[in-house]
Amino acid sequence: MQYKFYYISLTPLKRMVLLLFFLGGFAVAFSQNYKDDIIKLNEKYQDVSFKMNVEMKISYRNTTEPSVVEKGIVKKQQDNYYSDFGDKITLKNKKYNVMALKNEKLLVYMEIATNATNLNHEQMDYLTLFKTDTNNLDNHIKLIASSKESKTYEIHLGHNGIEKMHLKMSAEYVMQQVTYFYEKSDENPIKEVVITYSNVVLNPKFSVSEFSEKQFFTIKNNKAIGSEKFKDYTLQKQN
Repeated sequence: MQYKFYYISLTPLKRMVLLLFFLGGFAVAFSQNYKDDIIKLNEKYQDVSFKMNVEMKISYRNTTEPSVVEKGIVKKQQDNYYSDFGDKITLKNKKYNVMALKNEKLLVYMEIATNATNLNHEQMDYLTLFKTDTNNLDNHIKLIASSKESKTYEIHLGHNGIEKMHLKMSAEYVMQQVTYFYEKSDENPIKEVVITYSNVVLNPKFSVSEFSEKQFFTIKNNKAIGSEKFKDYTLQKQN
């Protein structure tokens, strides 16, 4: 079976949501305007590295089916990204995208083209759109809870079977929790997904090896050789 890395073309709002999902652990200053809160939150992360623990709980509409809980860790430093979550380990650095599937003992890697899209440049494009298209935010986002300790926003999505999401951040503007509410359908048994962030560390000191592909494999004579940890894995190169 061939596994692929997919790059999805998204509207500005949906790109914002994905970034909040993956990169939501950074500090900004609260504003009384929700547009400012969310825009500043995303502007701020461009210069912030972080690591954090992540817990995801999946609940089903069938109450007899038990919830599934997975835990992991996420790290980001500039354009470098690493996550170890559930069955999957992923790495992105300047040279490679890497995905290790633990249960299948499969390691997939892909060389990154020198002309690959830079995430920060793409983010600046849609942040500009957000600042000028205020109706886009007005139609999708509202504040549903606020206290001295935290704020919670509701964002209506209507995308990939997800009706809406709740985004909770602390008074220090560290992301605490994101909840996805799924539309009821025969094809999707999931009711909601709750993602909780904890032990968030901003601008930590990372070692060079933490974002190196060498923890997974090395190239010798144009052939990928699995590291000691992944020596029993099947290696698959994706072009």
